[in-house]
Amino acid sequence: MPSVIWMDLTAGAGSLDQFVDGEATVRGAALVSTRLSRPAEEWYLEPLSEIRIGATEFSEQDRKLFSVTQFTTAAGRKFSVPYAVATRPARGRRVWRAKAQGAQANC
Repeated sequence: MPSVIWMDLTAGAGSLDQFVDGEATVRGAALVSTRLSRPAEEWYLEPLSEIRIGATEFSEQDRKLFSVTQFTTAAGRKFSVPYAVATRPARGRRVWRAKAQGAQANC
């Protein structure tokens, strides 16, 4: 049964690990930009092309290694949301990737 999950990225980035073991599947993903508490008429949907969880990135500011969830938008913008302090470097695991445009047309 399809469902929609709405979560705050900062608070929910680590919870995406539920999709790593393969028991649950992500079928599509997008970000809703609320533009800092502006009226809903000014919100917009930004489709994602990939979500990777458990990667690590070093923060120069904090001088620590963090586990992050990495997001890539369909437009190619990349950003990470830290959710925990990490003990060792990791590439992370991809929990979702959009199909290529050509592959979607052939479905």
